[in-house]
Amino acid sequence: MMARPEPEIGARNVTQNRITGGIWPAVLTAVDEAGTPDLDAMDRLVELFVEQEMGGLYLLGSTGQGPSLSMETRKAVCERVCRTNDGRLPVLAHIGATSTYDAMELARHAESCGADAISAVPPIYYPVDATLTFRHYDLIGGATKLPFIPYHTGFNNIARPPAREYAELMRNLPNFAGIKLTDSNFTFFALMRLYLGDEYVLFSGFDEITAHAVMSGSNGAIGSWMNLIGPEVRKMDAALRGGDVACAMRFTRVMCEIVGEIVDVRSNFFPFLHQGMKYRYGIDVGPGRGAMHISTVVYTDDEVRPILDRIVEAVA
Repeated sequence: MMARPEPEIGARNVTQNRITGGIWPAVLTAVDEAGTPDLDAMDRLVELFVEQEMGGLYLLGSTGQGPSLSMETRKAVCERVCRTNDGRLPVLAHIGATSTYDAMELARHAESCGADAISAVPPIYYPVDATLTFRHYDLIGGATKLPFIPYHTGFNNIARPPAREYAELMRNLPNFAGIKLTDSNFTFFALMRLYLGDEYVLFSGFDEITAHAVMSGSNGAIGSWMNLIGPEVRKMDAALRGGDVACAMRFTRVMCEIVGEIVDVRSNFFPFLHQGMKYRYGIDVGPGRGAMHISTVVYTDDEVRPILDRIVEAVA
């Protein structure tokens, strides 16, 4: 049997990194129940986020249903978004998959499309230890010359060693450029900034507590809500970094209250987000295909409107 080629572990051949922070949408993927992508809707999303001057485009992650889509669909969406974007915003392509080698294939494809960097969650489905997690990351990070930004989730802490050791393991990955930290443990977040230093970018991933992450050393945030309220999150982020703590406190309190009403009941969130996109921007992203998108909950414009009004007022 022919052995698969493997990258040199720890090799650092990272290309110039355009990704320095900012507020990014974890871009919704417009698909139907069969997984057929609506590429025209993807074009509209790209143009919306360019017009809003968002920090970049995070493609095909959890919000973008990447792991629920076929390889062909993931490639088609990445190609179309990169072509439509045409370099106007940096593109960070999530290529995580159940198979490490599928992830490597998607990474190479993203590089060929012109993506600026790649990202990946830890191994999916089977719980693994830190050794296997970082072997998975080693292979993915070395598959291209693109900057690699692993996607850490607090749900996978079984694979996380202490912060100092975790930072060192990350730093030694091929092409390592930073981390997307979706974790509400801000002691851990602050320690990652301390142990990694300022050379690497740190994105937060819990939108309602973006302000906490700023205080803990984040460079920006990537999240689902940024599809719908990107300008408001940008305004809060800029206000806090400029010293307006009161604005950040208002935003955080309102968002935590709303999340308690919507997101804590998981089946509610994506129906709300999808209806919100239709109401606010006239963009239909379809019913979706991932497990979190198949809810039977239905929102109306009359239910979406007052929730959005509360968020807008919080940063007014």
